Amino acid sequence: MKTSMFIRHHLLGGAVNTGDLALAMARLLLSHHYQSEDVRQSEPLTVTDNGTEWLIEGAPYRPYKDLGDRQALVRIAKRDGRIIDLEISMGMIVQPEALKAIEAAKQKKP
Repeated sequence: MKTSMFIRHHLLGGAVNTGDLALAMARLLLSHHYQSEDVRQSEPLTVTDNGTEWLIEGAPYRPYKDLGDRQALVRIAKRDGRIIDLEISMGMIVQPEALKAIEAAKQKKP
């Protein structure tokens, strides 16, 4: 009886059946693959249930003024725990001339 409940639980809920488990997995994966400062700045991580997968997203942050926002993103399949996506986006490089033009445009707004 215990074995059939175990199998039913995993067939219906998947191997990664809670957001807490998905969050713990995401933190472990991010800290293993990325610099600790990037992972720390990504906190707090939020978990979203997307039906068949968990989406774990970090808070956007900007480590360098001439780069765009960086953000952690992990997608984990509920059924088997497969890692669908694992990244900390690198942001966009903005040339100094473009930054000046953006700042000038912001100041012209009424």
